[in-house]
Amino acid sequence: MLTEWAFRSFWRRLLCLITRRAPRVTGHCLQCGRCCREIVLCHDGRWVTSPKRFAELLALEPGYERLEPVGRDADGRLLFSCSWLGADRRCLCHEDRLPLCRHYPSPRLWLRGVDLPRSCGYRLEGPDLFGFLRGERPKTERTFERLLDREREQAEARNAEPHDRSPDSDEES
Repeated sequence: MLTEWAFRSFWRRLLCLITRRAPRVTGHCLQCGRCCREIVLCHDGRWVTSPKRFAELLALEPGYERLEPVGRDADGRLLFSCSWLGADRRCLCHEDRLPLCRHYPSPRLWLRGVDLPRSCGYRLEGPDLFGFLRGERPKTERTFERLLDREREQAEARNAEPHDRSPDSDEES
């Protein structure tokens, strides 16, 4: 089933290819801590939607043990909260935070169909199709082209692997 975020992801990637523009992050951190209390994870190019999938991630990345499942979002992805968040809504060990936290918010979130909460001080902005159609041609950002090439290669590698299970077979009952 094609979910809303999957459709947005497809559309946004297509926009970037058509316009040859990268999404970008604007704004600043408000230090509200919400991003530490409502975390969605991606592992091997797929969202973490089951405890089994989270266990697979933990086996590869033990640092994620600081994350605790707290529920699900509207699309069925597991939501996590970081146990290292202090009462003052700041990281208790900022120097030793996860790469996920160091690079938040990443423009790749926009490409995956994710929108940040309105209360967040950051904004993810993508290319404007109507501006492109009006003839506004921004310069091509080479770093974004490399990112798209890398994601295409990863997708091709995943598609080339034999699939003996359906994507839903790792869901827990």
